Amino acid sequence: MSVSSHNSQDHSLLSAHFLALHSSRPAQYFILNFSDEDFHNGFDNNSTKEDSDYENFGQKEPKPDQELDPGSWRPVLELNDSVVDPALTLYYSALKKMVSAASKGNVSLMEEAVTEVNASASAGDPPAQSVMGFVYGMGMTREANGTKSFQQHQLAAERGNMQS
Repeated sequence: MSVSSHNSQDHSLLSAHFLALHSSRPAQYFILNFSDEDFHNGFDNNSTKEDSDYENFGQKEPKPDQELDPGSWRPVLELNDSVVDPALTLYYSALKKMVSAASKGNVSLMEEAVTEVNASASAGDPPAQSVMGFVYGMGMTREANGTKSFQQHQLAAERGNMQS
């Protein structure tokens, strides 16, 4: 799985949980339109080594997700604390609370988690700044504020956060 798809999955999962907690908008339906050709053409599994390297962008060995994106949600979602950077302990603690709050619909726990993420972001943690950009953009436990959202994402991006 590529890093960009992993990161978008992280934010998509978070968005889905928070939208369930935050809004009462009805779900929007969509239709996938496949042609008969899509179903009748088989998958060619005869790829070469060159084809499998296309996601590595010229690197000899692929880097682990944790090295590419230190703020990845993967340890939280997979319940794997062994890969958590000790410098990001507060951030990951807050993320776990956010996921728990979203899955339980617990608004007060969400507010507590966002306060912790905000403290980490204020201390200059790029992954936390990215999350706060998302929080301000969505208006979750904070008033929606496009300017603050942009500022948080900008700070995170300047410090190397790939999600911002």
